[in-house]
This record gives sequence, structure tokens and C-alpha cells, in this order.
Amino acid sequence: MPLSRFTNYLYYKRNKILAITFCVLGLVFFLLPYLFYELDSSWTFFRVNKREIINFLIGFVTYTSLLIYNIRNDNKAYNSILIFVGYITFSMIIDFFWKTVNRNYFEEIEHGTGVVLGVIYGAFLIINIGIGFFLYVFVGRYLTGRENRWWLIRLFSLLFVGVLFLYAVYHVVLVLAFSPNFMPSFFFELAGVSISEFLISLAIFFTLERLRRI
Repeated sequence: MPLSRFTNYLYYKRNKILAITFCVLGLVFFLLPYLFYELDSSWTFFRVNKREIINFLIGFVTYTSLLIYNIRNDNKAYNSILIFVGYITFSMIIDFFWKTVNRNYFEEIEHGTGVVLGVIYGAFLIINIGIGFFLYVFVGRYLTGRENRWWLIRLFSLLFVGVLFLYAVYHVVLVLAFSPNFMPSFFFELAGVSISEFLISLAIFFTLERLRRI
């Protein structure tokens, strides 16, 4: 009986367990890059890069609030989801115009490999911006009772996961391509945040499944 109760608990609470698990993993991968930044800069990273303080605080508050709300079974997790999706989408828009439209960026990656990576990166950004925008709109409308087509939210949530997965893979490939000798600090500094975003997108998918109105 204890085993059957445990398996039943895992089955009925699977969305909550998976959401919390991916929240914790995402938070770890989010914090590690900043830890390595500080270590590599002798604890001066945030003092020199003050704009990163805002990025760190937004990410940390969003990740931890989503984790806490999932632990507490709180519907306020919707707010954390909207903040995360909105922040990622806005960041992608800024990155697109700054890195892919900016002429100087292409001049710096004039060689063939750099151009290909730049085009792929730009395509990821455009796709993610569109998916993030629609996911934000559908979740917001669902939260206010103006949207009842759950399949749309599930579809765009899965697409959001898929694109962030490819975005994380892109950064991992960059690490492998430009760092022959694997260095943990370089790996986490370049790919850690994108991996954390992918993990949080998974947490969001399972959080939405947990919060779904039947």
C-alpha cells in the first residue's frame, strides 16, 4: 500500500513535481554564470556592469517566485509566467535589433562561419519573439477569463519550450566550437543563462498544466 500511495501521489502531483524540479534546476543554471563572472572579475562584475544588476534581479525574482508559488500551489504563478515570457520576448527584440540588424555586428563576424551563426541566431530571435508574444497574450487572456482555448496555450507553451531549447543548444555549440579545452567557467558564462531559460520554460509548461481549469 505505501508504494501504491507513493505512485499515486507521483501520478496526481506529477505536474507540480516537474515544475518545481525544473524551477530549481533553472535557478541553479541562472546563478552559476553570475558566480563565475564575479570570481573571474575578483568580485567586481556587478560594480563594473551595473546594467546587469537589473537583469539579475528580474531573473532571480521571477525564478524564485515561480518556484515558491509552485510549492505553495498558488495561482499567482500566472504573474511570474507573464513576467518571464514578457521579459524573454522583450530581451529577444533588443538582441535582434542590436546584434543582427546592427551593421557593426556583421562586420565583426565577416567570415563564413560567423555569418551562418549570425543568420541562425537571428532566425531564432524572430521565431521566439512571435511565439513569446502570442503565448503572453493567450495566457493573459486566459487569466482574465477571455480565452478558453486551452489547446492554444499548450501549443504555444510547447513551441516556447522548443525554441528556447534550440536557443540553448546554439550557445552550447558555440562553447564547443570556440573552446577546445572545456572550461566550466566559460561554459556557464556563455551558455548557463540560455540553459536556465529553457529549464524555466519547461517549468512554465508544467505549471500551466497544474493551473489548468478543467
